[in-house]
Amino acid sequence: MRIPGLIASKHLLLFFLFNSFLGLSGADAQLVCKDEMLINPYYNCGTTFEPVCACDGETYRNQCSAVQHGGIQGNQWVSGPCQEFYYFIFPTLCQNGNLTFRLQSKNRGRYTMYLISTFGKIERQQQFDVGTSATTNFDMDVSTFQAGIYFMVIQGNTQTQIERFVVLPS
Repeated sequence: MRIPGLIASKHLLLFFLFNSFLGLSGADAQLVCKDEMLINPYYNCGTTFEPVCACDGETYRNQCSAVQHGGIQGNQWVSGPCQEFYYFIFPTLCQNGNLTFRLQSKNRGRYTMYLISTFGKIERQQQFDVGTSATTNFDMDVSTFQAGIYFMVIQGNTQTQIERFVVLPS
């Protein structure tokens, strides 16, 4: 009685090992999306704003950022954001009072932007309209802001994106 039970447990173990092996070989047969060895978070991809939607479902600021910051390999992306819209702020360390953000949207629409202090105070609120697939550039003066950390919140129809920037003392 013990030997058939032992044989049955070995068959069960072999069954799981075989299925695990098949699962791995199936994954190997597909294109691998990310390679962690490609990631270099310190690589400077500049301020070029040409968003790409990568195979991992994330939007990256440009192709360089997809490779260097996301580890996406083999040009596995398409032009444009994955979501309703995507935006990018620069400089994130603002000393001279000028802040720029670039936004690209999949759809025409009205968006609302809020600049919020870390204390929750809305420092500025603005609505704007954007077109489809075109990059919209915005420049704003934040020289009247106190030195500190702020959040830019942009709300669209189906999405909200939050980015952080810092106003340095003059």
